Amino acid sequence: MSVLAPLWLVAAAVVGVGVVVAHLFSTSVPPRDVLPTVGFVPERAPLAVMRTRRISDVALLLLRLLAVALLGLALAGAHVPRSGPPRVVLVDVSRAVASMDEARDSALAAATDGGIFIAFDSTARRVTRDSLDALTVSGARGSLSAGLVAAHRARASLADQRNESELVLVSPVVREAMDAATSRLIALWDGPVRVVRVAAAAAAPAPRWEVRAVGDDPVAAVVPGAVPATRAAGPPATGRVVRTLPTRADSAWARDSAGALVLWPATDAGAVLVRREATDSQGGIAAAGRVVVGTFAREYQPRAGRVLARWLDGAPAATERPLGLGCVREVAIPVDAVGDEALRDSFRDIARSLLEPCGGAPDFAMAALTPVSPDSGAPGASPGRSPGPRPARESGSRAPLWLALLALGVLVAEQLVRARARGLA
Repeated sequence: MSVLAPLWLVAAAVVGVGVVVAHLFSTSVPPRDVLPTVGFVPERAPLAVMRTRRISDVALLLLRLLAVALLGLALAGAHVPRSGPPRVVLVDVSRAVASMDEARDSALAAATDGGIFIAFDSTARRVTRDSLDALTVSGARGSLSAGLVAAHRARASLADQRNESELVLVSPVVREAMDAATSRLIALWDGPVRVVRVAAAAAAPAPRWEVRAVGDDPVAAVVPGAVPATRAAGPPATGRVVRTLPTRADSAWARDSAGALVLWPATDAGAVLVRREATDSQGGIAAAGRVVVGTFAREYQPRAGRVLARWLDGAPAATERPLGLGCVREVAIPVDAVGDEALRDSFRDIARSLLEPCGGAPDFAMAALTPVSPDSGAPGASPGRSPGPRPARESGSRAPLWLALLALGVLVAEQLVRARARGLA
């Protein structure tokens, strides 16, 4: 057992000695006898303080000493420290990993004496050592921050936060997996940080899109390398733009082929998108750092998902949600077949940003992983070293609270025992 403030234990010991000394002096009623001069005795119960050689009211004494001891332990912050895991291993299973076998072997080699394993891509999940063999590379974009948050939570749930554990990151550490929180989450880790880099996947080939539309469709004209959906020759498409009503075969294709299904209806939009409560108009669209200014009638909206484009008032204009191995995008941007919006370079740039692979265009360039202090913002230690000493954090143990509640219960019991003793007297 550990305590945070030992001085309270000393204070509790002093109070306990005082309680024992107080029980050496008992206040009792002397025996009564009827004397001839009883009429001169005042009408009250006479008391006498007598010193005895043995302690009186042993039960009350024990209850009081127990209450003092429990309160002393509660105020001292007594708790049982939990041993931290020797290490937490983050295993990258995102699309940036070239070989899952290499990542698996590196993770097992880094934790020969045990540890916690967490697999992550866009999300993170805890896995067992035996289940590592079943892991495969997913088609999702990786997020180091998601894995680091899961590592912090797993460690805090198993050990006192002041106990150090090693963090092992098995990943190619590419730029697309990092964000503004990654370096700060690394710096918050109390313990050594080791990065085991594995090979990154090769750059993906240029996507091949097929379009299903009617007539001279303005969107089909801006899809790079588009081929009609009915054309069977050539390599399989990695993306499909549907300007008509989608079918079950479209969903099955996205789910099984890891392709991006873009639902951008030109007609019968109500069968694909959600109708807004009130139809209005917007003066522009923003996506991928570009803005198209124009008058757009806004009658429908996409379903919830990762936002790819927004109207100028902040409402989503296009979203993406996962579907099996692939994804489905819903675009609620109306395009006038006789207008000039589709001819503008800004609109073409926004349209092409909506026609990227699931999760966005891959960026597998190697990135530097440098811890940054969340307080100062200055760079910290390099990967593979502890970010440096930090003040000890307060323990999250609830033991002091339970000790205080137990002491309160003992005091209530002491009151009941004392009342019963008085009644018997």
